[in-house]
Amino acid sequence: MSFAVGDYDATRPLVIDPVLEYSSYLGWVGAEAASDIGRDKNGNLYITGRTNSAAGTGVWKIGSLGSQDVFVAKLDPTGSTLEYVTFLGGSGNDQPAAIDVAQYGKVALGGNTESTNFPTTNGAFSKLNGGASDGFVVQLDGNGALNYGSYLGGSGPDGVADIAT
Repeated sequence: MSFAVGDYDATRPLVIDPVLEYSSYLGWVGAEAASDIGRDKNGNLYITGRTNSAAGTGVWKIGSLGSQDVFVAKLDPTGSTLEYVTFLGGSGNDQPAAIDVAQYGKVALGGNTESTNFPTTNGAFSKLNGGASDGFVVQLDGNGALNYGSYLGGSGPDGVADIAT
């Protein structure tokens, strides 16, 4: 890791002391693990990870949901307001690897799924899981609803490790 440092008095000690903007907990009644985080141009944070909690009140529920599902949570720039939470997945284990925030708050996700009924949409590249596990790509709209969902993989174990919009 390195830092780009502007002009400073080299005869004095250089102290790099970042400022903590906020800190928070995010979770439900089960076990959660975040895997990636993104930020939009307005400073909203988007966190994705896996959960085994049941989708509760005020949570978008997309798919049949199984033992381990994907979550996406949007926090306002101050970290004090949870704008939305989306749980999505099928009956098997689903795990996101990466998130990217596109224009207008649309969110792209990539990961892997063991589900044979992961949520897909019309126009999907593939609506079928081709192996024991497949990659998936998902796009959520600015409110956390599903715009696009597709499997991505062949007959072997596959996954999506990163995504960019």
